[in-house]
Amino acid sequence: MLRHLFTISLISGFTLGSVEGLPAQSPGPPPPPLSTFSIVACDPASGQLGVAIQSRVVAAGAIVPAARAGVGAIASQANANVLYKPRALMMLAEDASPEEVKRHFVATDSLIETRQFAIIDAECRIANHTGTDNLAWAGMKNGEHYSAQGNILVGPEVVDSMAAAFERAEQLGKPLAERLLDTRAGIPSIHERLPPRRRVSTPGFSEDRPGARSRYP
Repeated sequence: MLRHLFTISLISGFTLGSVEGLPAQSPGPPPPPLSTFSIVACDPASGQLGVAIQSRVVAAGAIVPAARAGVGAIASQANANVLYKPRALMMLAEDASPEEVKRHFVATDSLIETRQFAIIDAECRIANHTGTDNLAWAGMKNGEHYSAQGNILVGPEVVDSMAAAFERAEQLGKPLAERLLDTRAGIPSIHERLPPRRRVSTPGFSEDRPGARSRYP
C-alpha cells in the first residue's frame, strides 16, 4: 500500500541536551521557549501520517516536526530537543512502540522535565509527554488517531479546541492534511486574549476567503 505523510508548519528555536546514542548539541545561549501547539495524527484507512505545528518562534517548523512514511511522526517542542526526531523515527523503524521510545527519552534525557513531545506510529499508537518544568499553560489531549499538545498557552481550551476540530473533520471524511489544518479552527480567537508578545502570527495564512465555499458543512 502506498503510504503518505504530511508535515505542515503554519509558521513556525533550539535546544540543549542530548539523547543517548546521538551526539550532544553544540553549546550556546539558552533558546527562547517555543510557545507552540501541535498535533500528530494518522489515518488508518489510507495509511497516512502527519504532524502540524504553530508557534510564535520563527523557524520552529525546522525544529519541532518530523515524519517518515510507513514509520511514524513526532513533534518535539517546549525546550525542544531536536535529537529526539531522528532517534524516535529510528526506533520506530526498528519496531519499537511509541511508548518504548518515550520511556527511552525519559530514562536518558537529564532535561526531560523541560520537554514536551508526542509520537505516533504507523499503527496509530500514541505516546506523549509534558514535563513538569514546561511553562504554563502546558498539556495535551489524546484521541483515537491523534495527540494535540501545547505550551505557554492560555489554557486547556486550546488543545480541547484542536481535538474537537480534528474529530469533526475526521467525521466529515476530510483528508488527513485538511484535518490537520482544521485544528487551527478556534485558536486565533483564544489567542487574541493574550498580550501581543504571546500572540501567534501566521503570515500567508488566510483565515477567511471571501466568496469561497467549503465542501463541508
